[in-house]
Amino acid sequence: MAVANNVHWYESMCSVHGIRYTSRQQYWLSTEAMPPFHSNLVTTSGPEDRHAQREAAASLRAELGPGCWSVKDSYNCLKLESLGFSLLFKAQWVCLDGPAVRPDEHAAEITWTVVRTPQELEQWNDVWAGSPDHASVRSGSQFPPALLQNPDLTFLAGRSQDGIVAVAAANSSGRAVGVSNVAARASANGRHWYGCVRAVQQLFPGLVVVGYQSDDDLAAMRRIGFRSLGCLSVWAASG
Repeated sequence: MAVANNVHWYESMCSVHGIRYTSRQQYWLSTEAMPPFHSNLVTTSGPEDRHAQREAAASLRAELGPGCWSVKDSYNCLKLESLGFSLLFKAQWVCLDGPAVRPDEHAAEITWTVVRTPQELEQWNDVWAGSPDHASVRSGSQFPPALLQNPDLTFLAGRSQDGIVAVAAANSSGRAVGVSNVAARASANGRHWYGCVRAVQQLFPGLVVVGYQSDDDLAAMRRIGFRSLGCLSVWAASG
């Protein structure tokens, strides 16, 4: 469910950027330049299909060469060093199929609302790009206003007395809604996760909330009730 939802996000992003892609049972693939932080190859089945997935990775490596692109091994079952890749990071798929657990009283200090206009999306972009993980990306080109026309996508802004201090994106597909692109200013002080997830649950009642995270953000998601589904790994095309 989480993997399929992640692919749905990819396809939504590709559609707005005019990027062609191929979807097969074993993997999702695009040979074109992807938006930052989006892999060109995403595996969509487990170890039983690792041979076909390795072949796809090898073929893509031969076509694209080394560069700023990657392979997302959704089931953490591939070894790609011999094909010219290096491990970039690992993370955990997570899901929440019940109410989010309120961590503390300070969570209420951030109010979450839906981004509805290009102007609000520009402000959303400013916070997203202000994250240390995203500082090198021209966020306006990453998230154009046309995304607001996609009924499956929702952009959320968390506001406090300091203005917008946190942002997130949600995409609904089937029985799941994915939470991604979560970023916060330092003034949010780690208080953004609970309100963000509660806002998503209120907008999409009855859907399982899914996503993936690592390190401090993974710990924050676990504190509000998320459970791990399994590990994923991302491999960079080495030089």
